[in-house]
Amino acid sequence: GFYLPLHLASAFGALGVLVATKRMIIGHRVEGEQFWTQSSYCQRWKIHSVISSLSSGWFGNRDLLAFLEGSAFLVWYYRAQGAKIGANVCLYPNGADPMMEEPDLLHIGDDARIDQAVLIAHLNTRGDWMMGPIHIGAGACLRTASRVMMMSTVGARSTLLEGTLVLAGDSSTPSSTWNGWPGEVITPAALAHRRLPVARAAAVCIGRRAHWAVRRRPSLSPCPACSPWRS
Repeated sequence: GFYLPLHLASAFGALGVLVATKRMIIGHRVEGEQFWTQSSYCQRWKIHSVISSLSSGWFGNRDLLAFLEGSAFLVWYYRAQGAKIGANVCLYPNGADPMMEEPDLLHIGDDARIDQAVLIAHLNTRGDWMMGPIHIGAGACLRTASRVMMMSTVGARSTLLEGTLVLAGDSSTPSSTWNGWPGEVITPAALAHRRLPVARAAAVCIGRRAHWAVRRRPSLSPCPACSPWRS
């Protein structure tokens, strides 16, 4: 009878240790350069990386944060880590590898959606560790495998399609759609052209379903444009 309460207490205790040790060892991150040979930040960051292994190997050998994906608990955790996150934000409903590395430098607006995207607020080049803020506008959507680098901005209500890279220092305009590696804006005409085959496939699907409802033909093949459908 004590198994579940004990594990829940251990899980929340581990998260509390991660938050407390981050504040004690790393403190609040600030943008700028941190040289490996001159600053103690990189060593303190490595020490905390070892302590962060407390969150791995939990139920089913999964990371502890994996059980919080897409929930308000994950938002609360990263707020405790120093991230500035607005209201009604959804973080990593399908996971991410890695999740936020420098939450102190992240500014996420209201109603933003981040799904399996990578937010990297640092750049490590030949011993020169540089950090910079990342701004995600209100209502922005970051789809699977998109990547946002330091000192960049994703505009309000803009969308990064799958596999899109926003380079360091770059910015997407509000209400725009970006695609590519590196990313570039997609014009409304090009976006409509991309959606046209999907609309045609949906129309074929609806037609086939209507035909099946009227004729009741078991031999009708399923529509490949939607979820698997069997007679």
